[in-house]
Amino acid sequence: MDKFFQEFSICSIPFLNFIQFAYFHIFYLFHALEFVKSKETAHEMAKKFGEFLYSRPNPHAEAFETLVDYRNFIEPLCTKTHNFISGISSEGNYIFKVTECVWGEALKESEDPNLMFYLICYGDYFSPKKANENFELTRNDTILQGFKMCDFFYHDRRISADLRHPNEEFWDSLMFSDE
Repeated sequence: MDKFFQEFSICSIPFLNFIQFAYFHIFYLFHALEFVKSKETAHEMAKKFGEFLYSRPNPHAEAFETLVDYRNFIEPLCTKTHNFISGISSEGNYIFKVTECVWGEALKESEDPNLMFYLICYGDYFSPKKANENFELTRNDTILQGFKMCDFFYHDRRISADLRHPNEEFWDSLMFSDE
């Protein structure tokens, strides 16, 4: 985006402002439904929109055999937009703890964080399935919804059918190397 504006000597837009530009108009479309129908209807429609948008097959997407392969793909994409720690558990699960998220920071001021969750974060549930039909994400908290972290926990159903999400003590025990 910066390159585009620099090429035309127009201006430079900080990435957070670009995210706000890109998503607030969609948010307000669904937010208006709260007044026409109900908050529940707006949330359900936003959820369906998120599912439609993020669950569609991507013919150019790469398939991954293991969660380690998936991790090696995801993390380089997140290094400029997230502060995170991650690892593979002894059971083979992919752990991804996010403590800073540019999307959450840019969009947290929305009037309805749960509605914004359906438009932004809900799509995270579909990405692992597109990478491998056996991958499944569980998550309880997101920064966008006002929590202190996003607690991504990826499962591989071929390794274990147990999709229990770790408790809060588990997540609190994960520290950054400088903590």
